Amino acid sequence: MVATSISRLPDGRLRIQTLNLTRRTIAPERLGPAGYRSYAYSESGGVHAPRAWVAVQGGLPIYLDLLADIPDPEAFQALFRLERRAPRQRGRRAPRNDWDPPV
Repeated sequence: MVATSISRLPDGRLRIQTLNLTRRTIAPERLGPAGYRSYAYSESGGVHAPRAWVAVQGGLPIYLDLLADIPDPEAFQALFRLERRAPRQRGRRAPRNDWDPPV
């Protein structure tokens, strides 16, 4: 399921709005490890599209677009166990993604 927004409910569970307009409520302890990919490939070639797939115990995985606006990066990092990259060095070309694969 492609996540379009994620918010935390008062009881700690996650409310996930998906691209197909459905909502899921997931307890954080059901989240598994995240798989990471930097590029997507098609007949026309590769495109930089960093994303994470997070396993959910007893349900479909969550797809996270890592180029999206992430209003609370610290909470995102803690919840999905992804690490922030160090700031880019000036003059060095780097992808727009600020997240590294999980360790």
